[in-house]
Amino acid sequence: MAEFVPNQPITDENGVVEVTFGNVVKPLPPGTHIFQLVVVDDLGVSSDPVTAQVVIQGKPVAVLSAPDKVALGLPFKLDATASTPKGKITKFIFTRIVKIT
Repeated sequence: MAEFVPNQPITDENGVVEVTFGNVVKPLPPGTHIFQLVVVDDLGVSSDPVTAQVVIQGKPVAVLSAPDKVALGLPFKLDATASTPKGKITKFIFTRIVKIT
């Protein structure tokens, strides 16, 4: 396990690197961060670089799915299961807001 410093490559022979940030006072901010990989074979030939985007989430993001229209008297579902982060949400708080027209 090595500290991952921006723009400084980490070389590994096993193909897996754990991204840590040591004693950083300010960790990566929420948002999309790009990581790059180049592999080198036993002849010393390097691949083209490939990238992966990792989203660092700050506060949870609520995602609500609901039908556009429902027939009078029929039940319907409100679905918030696409909200993130999955596995850490402890409550889904649904509220019907009265719209004055």
